[in-house]
This record gives sequence, structure tokens and C-alpha cells, in this order.
Amino acid sequence: MLKLQKHKIIEISDENNILAFYKKKLEDFCNNQDKYINNEIEKEIKLFDVEINGTSYQMYSTKIPIGLSSDLSSYKAYEKKETLNILEALKFYGNKMNIKDNKDIYMIDVGGSAGWYPSFLGRFKYTILTFEPFPVNYYIISKNYCLLNKNSNVIIINQGLNIEEKVCSYYTDRECLLNGMTLCDGDNNNRNIVMGRFFKKGEVNLTRLSNFIPYLSDKNIALIKLDCEGSEERAIKSGMELVTKYHVPFIFLEFSPKFLGQHNSDPSNFIKFFLDNGYVMSINGFLDKNFITLEELLNKVKFQINLYLIYQGFINN
Repeated sequence: MLKLQKHKIIEISDENNILAFYKKKLEDFCNNQDKYINNEIEKEIKLFDVEINGTSYQMYSTKIPIGLSSDLSSYKAYEKKETLNILEALKFYGNKMNIKDNKDIYMIDVGGSAGWYPSFLGRFKYTILTFEPFPVNYYIISKNYCLLNKNSNVIIINQGLNIEEKVCSYYTDRECLLNGMTLCDGDNNNRNIVMGRFFKKGEVNLTRLSNFIPYLSDKNIALIKLDCEGSEERAIKSGMELVTKYHVPFIFLEFSPKFLGQHNSDPSNFIKFFLDNGYVMSINGFLDKNFITLEELLNKVKFQINLYLIYQGFINN
């Protein structure tokens, strides 16, 4: 329940280990940056100073002061409350499971953007699998990976997640280079998105999270973070056994009924999927005991809200 067990016999070697493949791609990027240099993107980014929880470092983000870049300019940190709640949950998991080495604690980060979470948590040696499909974001997050020390356990996978493997369009925010969303054939409000906040930038490959589970056999997956502009249901249900069978104890979710609706997801049914599988909800943190109901959540959310889902079977043991 608390640790994935081998459910598919697979002989893992450097040739067929998909995680090793993406790790090598990152290492090659860092060791041969002249080969990968993108002058167009380089003109749009800069280094920011970061200070959070006694940890200081630098990371790349866009020059335009919106979102992540705005918070880094003003506060030298981003989503500080949420970040520290995630760090607290990872530490709690390690203590409860009696895990001494942080590299043996795994987090799945869906929607990496510029790499805020892997840049911070990677410095504590946690193993972070970050999915980021958009080319500009992948370039920036790769540069941030290069700023981590050589012992980093971060792996960045330049694919998006979806219930079906397919190629879909991706759209970029007109104001913020880092923000984007994927839209596949049949998604709602396609025209409204193109004519409004987002514009079509290109196409991306989407894969299933379940394709990676065999390579995570017998691993301690403590936490999943979902922030992919309305694709959250598709992402988690592409590897739903992590919720329905293995019950990953902590899930951090950016919940936006509007964006979910644009991807043909029913917000209430999406949340019920977790509740029906033994999870409870908080808007204050993973270790907060003030759980809320679905009705209370829907009454509280206006545009979007950060939500903490906790598997009761884990915290009650």
C-alpha cells in the first residue's frame, strides 16, 4: 500500500530504462550547452536569487515579471507556503517509513514549468520526476537542472501526460512565456482560448504515466504534484493505479474548475475520484487536520485553489 511492488516483470538495463535515458539527456545538455543553445530563449530569461527556508541559490526564469518571475523578483521565493508544506510532507513520509536517505523518497511533479520544485527539493536530494512537455519550459528547466550539484536526483521528462498516447496542440500564455496548456481534438472552448489568453505555439507528444510505473517498482513514492492548466484529470488517470491501488499518500493539486471544464473534465467527479479512493482534503497543508468536504471546496474556489489530498490509510496507521 505504501510502497510500489513489482507488478510487471521487466529487466532494466541502461538500454531500456526510460528514466536513465532522460537522465543522460540532461547530463548531455549540461556538459554540451553550446550544442543546445537557443539564443531566442536566452534573450528572454535571466538568473534570479532565491532564498527560502534557509536555502539560498539561483535559478533561471523569464524576464517578464509575471507569475514565478514576479514572485522571485519581489520575494526571492515562489509558492512559499505550498513549497514548505511539500517539504514537510516528504520529511514526514521519510520519518514514518524509516527511510534514512532522501534519494529513496520519490516525488512525481506533473507540470514542471521553469523548475521551481525540482530546483528547491533537488537540493535536499529527493528523487524528483518532473514532466514538462513544452519546449521553452523544458529548455529553462534543463538550465536550472545544470545549476544543481552533480549528486542531484532530479529527472526531467519532456513529455506531457494523457489517458491516451497522442499528439496534441499546445498553447502559450500571451503574457507569460512559462504558462501553457495542451488541447486535443474535441476539447471545449478551443476558439475562446486561441482568441483570448492563449495562442497556439505548436504540438507536443503526450504519454501515459503508467508507462513509467514499471521503472518505479519497489520505490517509495511519497507525493504527486499536479499543475497542468486543466489536464490534471487526464494526467493522474493515465496512471490511476497510483491512486486506486498503491495509494500514494500525498497529492498536491492546483484545482481550477474553469480549466478542467475546458478539457472536458467534470470538476466534482474529478475530486470524487480521490475521495472514493480513501483520500481527504485540506486547503491548509498535508498535515492539517481541518479536512473539508467537496461542497465546502466548491463554495471556496473562485478561479483556482491549491488543494492538499491525503490518503487516510497512511496518516491513520
